[in-house]
Amino acid sequence: MFLKPFCILIFIFFVTFSNTQTAAPEEIVIGSVIVQTFTFVFNISGQLTPLSLPITPETIVALFGESLVNANPLILPNTNLTVLPFDAGSDGVKTLEGIEASYNAGAVAICGPSLDAEAGFAFRKAESLGLPIVSPIVADPQYLGSEDFPYVRALVSQSKEEIIPIIAIIHHFYEESGQSQWLDVGVITSSRTEQVSISTLFIKEAQESDPQINIIANQQILSFIDNDILDEFNPGRDAIVELKRSGARVFVGFALATDFVYVYQEAITQEIVGPNYVWICYNGCAFSTNYVDVVTNFPNRTLLPELYQNQIGLIATQHKRPSGPLYDLLLQEIDDFYASFGIEEPAIISGDFLSQIPDTITALSIAIDGCLRQGLNLTSENIINRFSNMTFTGLTGNITFDEFGFRKPTYSIVNLWDINEPYFTDDLLFAPLNYFVEIGEFNETGLSFFPDRPVRFFDSSTKIPDLDIRDPFDYWSCPDREKKTDETGKAISLDTPGVYASYLDTTYICDEYIDCYNMSDEMDCSASITIAQIVFAFIIFFLILITISFIIFTCVFGCCIKRQKVRALSPPFLIIMCLAGIVGYISLFSFYGMATIVSCPIRPWLVSLSIAFLIGALVIKSFRIWTLYRAKQVVREIKDWQLVILLFILIIPVVFINFLWTLLATPTASEKERDGNTHYICNTGGFINHDAAGYTFFGLLVAYISLILLFGAFISFMTRNVAAHVNESKLIAISIYNLFFVGLNHFIFINIWTFFDHL
Repeated sequence: MFLKPFCILIFIFFVTFSNTQTAAPEEIVIGSVIVQTFTFVFNISGQLTPLSLPITPETIVALFGESLVNANPLILPNTNLTVLPFDAGSDGVKTLEGIEASYNAGAVAICGPSLDAEAGFAFRKAESLGLPIVSPIVADPQYLGSEDFPYVRALVSQSKEEIIPIIAIIHHFYEESGQSQWLDVGVITSSRTEQVSISTLFIKEAQESDPQINIIANQQILSFIDNDILDEFNPGRDAIVELKRSGARVFVGFALATDFVYVYQEAITQEIVGPNYVWICYNGCAFSTNYVDVVTNFPNRTLLPELYQNQIGLIATQHKRPSGPLYDLLLQEIDDFYASFGIEEPAIISGDFLSQIPDTITALSIAIDGCLRQGLNLTSENIINRFSNMTFTGLTGNITFDEFGFRKPTYSIVNLWDINEPYFTDDLLFAPLNYFVEIGEFNETGLSFFPDRPVRFFDSSTKIPDLDIRDPFDYWSCPDREKKTDETGKAISLDTPGVYASYLDTTYICDEYIDCYNMSDEMDCSASITIAQIVFAFIIFFLILITISFIIFTCVFGCCIKRQKVRALSPPFLIIMCLAGIVGYISLFSFYGMATIVSCPIRPWLVSLSIAFLIGALVIKSFRIWTLYRAKQVVREIKDWQLVILLFILIIPVVFINFLWTLLATPTASEKERDGNTHYICNTGGFINHDAAGYTFFGLLVAYISLILLFGAFISFMTRNVAAHVNESKLIAISIYNLFFVGLNHFIFINIWTFFDHL
């Protein structure tokens, strides 16, 4: 009962569904609107010279793509593909005419354009006609991925993706060489819209990369296409001069070959091309037109040896290079075409972008085939949507698009090699006169280089160039005791003064500070501290010998052969004063040579104790005389050993102050700035580690010894009338005078010297 209505419904559903399927048409038309290179040539003044040929290589390549699709049973199996080649001309007019003609001929999609100058016109025209458009080569970020151009795609990756392998190349050589100069980059860009967009993205990404790339120069030149007076004006001169001034040794160029050749010519003139410089450029400049004359002998090409040799080592990124038997077949067809017109070395570069055209036609055909298989109308939206996650193998290898229909990054890393070197073999030749050798690639997995094709730099070697170029400088060699010159500017690492310093800046020579461990930096000076110290060392040694002779004299005539006058002067105290004098003389040697962690803390001990014992002995002796003579009644004799104990009690505060000084604010040798240079001198260290602490303890010592002197002056005055042979008042007075005079002069000299230093 219900079976018949149900069967009718099923029948109606299948009839309706089958009627919605789009039947495979007998023919599909794709328009190929590409600049026909052999229809014109730029002359030296920037004008266009027409060249009439019945057919062009672009046409051959487009038809080659057509034949590949029609020969493939998996793509449009029941449909014949027809590709209509049109010349896009040198401006937007013929581009618009070509797209219009394609539309009128029934084209469902457009392959083109091939120049970014025409891209805006072409994309807007195709959109107005409801045609999807896929460019073989133009991938300007202002078009691809833009909301204003939803039905525009490119066979190559978006241009903004190309900055990633360039950054990866810079990072690679920075890590390999360890030289920070790889991260200091100068950027040169032509005035064309695409190049400006890419360079802007590069600068942003480079400065955010890790490690960060520092863009220390960013210059722009007037594009060759926009300049009509190239014979009188080099558009890159001022920009290259600024690059040179920046000090960069790694340069990244964003310019087409027609612009880059002028950049490089001026770079040669400005001498920023050579074994200690590296040039990297993006896809647009990695062509043989960098070093080939395509004007004088057009359509044949002539190698410009000087320009070519100066570009050896140029590293560039390129859209993935084609390879394989199909590519070999395409090259053969192009070569046969050239030969038919007697052209042996064609001005157009085989394979540079022509191989992208067949792959573009294949990609469009696969998208169209996908629409037909799913019963979808051939609208721009449907065709472009089929690019999502598309994968196929073409002339340029494995071609994969992402979910948004943009090709995933895949680039060849190429390097200009010297054909005159034995390492360049015929199998490395990509195309006639194209000596850019593929040395690596960049894809989703990152940057990789081919083991059998190392990067070769300006000198054709595989050794990473030394970019750390510095000016030569003079230095003082402490071990060799002479002034020398480091021609490389980096072979010698200058030291700061110290015990282990070997090489010092020349400003340390004869600066009145000893900065070498062997004092050689102050030896050959007009007023040599070293010589002065040597002279004084002999004097001190002589004085020590005299003092020792005094000790011997005292022992002989005070203890052995007892002389009354000698014994009246208390031989033990005479010996103590002589020993204190010897220690004082020896303490002077702690000020000799370079400051050390031993000499600095021992200085205050030796100096203060020797002075304290010397003055203390005089004062204690006078104290005994004063005690005896001031007494109104008979006072028993004060023994020498009692005075010695009293002397040591007098010295205890000196020892205590020195102990605290050493414990809390230890004098130590360290770096300190003096007169604009850093010197290794004695400074305050320890727990407090502040100069004020050192001055404080020094002041305490001076104050205490001054008190002893004042007490001695008082005793000296009180015993002035005592017999001369037992009276020490004159010696004490002389000691007070000497210490006061030396201290006053030292204070005045230091302050006046400091005053004049600040003028």
